[in-house]
Amino acid sequence: QYRIAGRIEKSYDGEVKTHRFIRSDLLASEGDANELMLKKSQMFIDQMGDKIFD
Repeated sequence: QYRIAGRIEKSYDGEVKTHRFIRSDLLASEGDANELMLKKSQMFIDQMGDKIFD
Protein backbone atom coordinates (compact mmCIF):
# COMPACT_ATOMS: atom_id res chain seq x y z
CA GLN A 1 0.00 0.00 0.00
CA TYR A 2 1.08 3.57 -0.68
CA ARG A 3 0.27 6.61 1.45
CA ILE A 4 -0.17 10.05 -0.10
CA ALA A 5 2.60 12.49 0.84
CA GLY A 6 4.15 15.43 -0.95
CA ARG A 7 6.17 18.61 -0.83
CA ILE A 8 5.18 21.98 -2.31
CA GLU A 9 7.97 24.50 -2.88
CA LYS A 10 8.11 28.10 -4.05
CA SER A 11 11.02 30.52 -4.36
CA TYR A 12 10.63 33.95 -2.69
CA ASP A 13 13.42 36.46 -3.31
CA GLY A 14 16.01 33.71 -3.60
CA GLU A 15 14.69 31.80 -0.57
CA VAL A 16 12.86 28.51 -1.09
CA LYS A 17 9.73 28.03 1.04
CA THR A 18 8.54 24.45 1.57
CA HIS A 19 5.27 22.91 2.75
CA ARG A 20 5.15 19.15 3.39
CA PHE A 21 1.97 17.14 3.76
CA ILE A 22 0.93 13.58 4.54
CA ARG A 23 -2.60 12.34 3.89
CA SER A 24 -4.41 9.33 5.31
CA ASP A 25 -5.28 8.05 1.82
CA LEU A 26 -3.93 4.57 1.03
CA LEU A 27 -3.71 3.23 -2.51
CA ALA A 28 -2.70 -0.12 -3.94
CA SER A 29 -0.35 1.11 -6.68
CA GLU A 30 2.51 3.61 -6.76
CA GLY A 31 1.20 5.13 -9.99
CA ASP A 32 -2.24 5.78 -8.50
CA ALA A 33 -0.63 7.28 -5.39
CA ASN A 34 1.53 9.63 -7.47
CA GLU A 35 -1.45 10.73 -9.56
CA LEU A 36 -3.57 11.44 -6.47
CA MET A 37 -0.66 13.26 -4.78
CA LEU A 38 -0.45 15.65 -7.74
CA LYS A 39 -4.22 16.24 -7.68
CA LYS A 40 -4.22 16.85 -3.91
CA SER A 41 -1.25 19.22 -4.24
CA GLN A 42 -2.91 21.26 -6.98
CA MET A 43 -6.19 21.41 -5.05
CA PHE A 44 -4.35 22.59 -1.92
CA ILE A 45 -2.48 25.29 -3.89
CA ASP A 46 -5.72 26.43 -5.55
CA GLN A 47 -7.51 26.67 -2.18
CA MET A 48 -4.73 28.17 -0.03
CA GLY A 49 -2.44 30.02 -2.44
CA ASP A 50 0.68 31.45 -0.81
CA LYS A 51 -0.89 31.08 2.67
CA ILE A 52 0.41 27.50 2.78
CA PHE A 53 3.88 28.92 3.44
CA ASP A 54 2.85 31.04 6.47
